[in-house]
Amino acid sequence: MENSLALKFYHPDRFPIVHFMTGGELCHGFLTSFRRNGVQIRVDSSVGIEPGAILTAVQIEKYGRSFSGPDLIAADIIHHPRYWEATADTQSDSDSEHLARSLTDLESPPASPAAGIDPTTIPRVHRQLHYQQEAVSARLDWAGQVSGADLKYLAKNIFKPEALAGNIENYIGAVQIPVGLVGPILINGLYCRGYVPVPVATTEGALISSMTRGSLTCNQSGGITVHVQRQTMVRAPVFFVDDMDAGIALEQWVNAHEPEIRAKAESVSAVARLTRIVPFVFENTVHIRFYYTTGDAAGQNMTTACTWMACRWIKRKVKQNRAIGPLEFIVEGNMSGDKKVTAQSIVDGRGIAVTATCRIPGHVMKKRLRVTPER
Repeated sequence: MENSLALKFYHPDRFPIVHFMTGGELCHGFLTSFRRNGVQIRVDSSVGIEPGAILTAVQIEKYGRSFSGPDLIAADIIHHPRYWEATADTQSDSDSEHLARSLTDLESPPASPAAGIDPTTIPRVHRQLHYQQEAVSARLDWAGQVSGADLKYLAKNIFKPEALAGNIENYIGAVQIPVGLVGPILINGLYCRGYVPVPVATTEGALISSMTRGSLTCNQSGGITVHVQRQTMVRAPVFFVDDMDAGIALEQWVNAHEPEIRAKAESVSAVARLTRIVPFVFENTVHIRFYYTTGDAAGQNMTTACTWMACRWIKRKVKQNRAIGPLEFIVEGNMSGDKKVTAQSIVDGRGIAVTATCRIPGHVMKKRLRVTPER
């Protein structure tokens, strides 16, 4: 059996405690790592362990739980100034299996759901009953049974499950997060002018105080001047064609038919407006960035539906075009920067782009922040 099999290292603050007998003496130490056929034990340098020594009556404990381990044979001993690191091996495959399984269960004990509880499947109900209180309670009880966690406080909230339809699936409850007020911050903008209190949800001590100190500093400097530059939501499908020539032909076709593509995309939504289309050819793939405005909505779902309709129309229209030929597409080709930070999103914008400025005079900086511009 390989020494490296199932090698696991413990974090220094989470070493299990190990007790054992050797040479007629009771010894104590910490378990720093384990593998399939042995463990690494850290003991005080006063403990006398030599290679070949037998460790008996092994007891390992953590989190108030413990188990009896198999006898071990000390192998390599590494001497450090304040402690010794000893590698101790098991004596059989069955001992190795028992040790590895027991250590794993000690760290994360397997849940033991009640009889009749299937731990592999969330309770299912007819979709019309998905947000009924009975269904919510059934899922919450199931989660508690399977995980062994106390989830009773999740049910104590002000939400009505029926009102959450379309916002969350398999709903079981809600958690509370402390909310503090920052500011108020003096805002000088076209759509917002005046003092604005800012609620911030956090459990990080001193964060609210620090943000409030900064906002008051800005207030004494005349406030923060803001300007909304644009509102943009991007979808970027990818089209697959036979070769680069077909890709270039598709790029030119898209540029020539932008008004028709826009009309087809906007036919799906009363809010979304397609402002521009920019194709990019990479050999036999063509990524097309669709730029939308979506009013007050974030617009991820509506723009996906609009783009899907436009892509289907494009596929149908170019089907008989000999220069392009048949093609396939994926509605999201990973060029939109969805759910990730990209340089293109920073340059082109994603969501609402706002620029802001506040010039802080030196005397205000010195009074409020206890620093000078020179420092």
